[in-house]
Amino acid sequence: MHELSIARSLLGLVRESVPVGAVVRSAQLRVGPLQAVEPDAMKLAWRAATEGTVFEGAELSLTLVPWALCCRECGRSWSSENWSDPCTCGSCRVDPVGGDELTLVSIEVDETQTRLGSVDSGRAVKRDQASTEVHRV
Repeated sequence: MHELSIARSLLGLVRESVPVGAVVRSAQLRVGPLQAVEPDAMKLAWRAATEGTVFEGAELSLTLVPWALCCRECGRSWSSENWSDPCTCGSCRVDPVGGDELTLVSIEVDETQTRLGSVDSGRAVKRDQASTEVHRV
């Protein structure tokens, strides 16, 4: 089950990215088809990886990315749930493009509650890993 290894790595990224003492509500992960991640197994692995840590109870959201395909005959590009879909031109000479992404998209933390028991200014923030921008929620 490679999902546990992914969950442990993801937990390390979350740990490095959140303010000390903030309560993590959720993490969102974007997963390409070449990663062969099974959503239920990934969520179970996340629960196992966070059990007994300050991140226990944080939800994991997965966005599964479809295959990006390109036709060798006509050059058409499209998305599909099936990597072997033929092109609309009739060609079966189709290549997958990318598909190996595994991206921590965002982390939602609640800074109103901390694991240390103090109360902050009453705001929750959502950190977007791609741009490192903080969004108010």
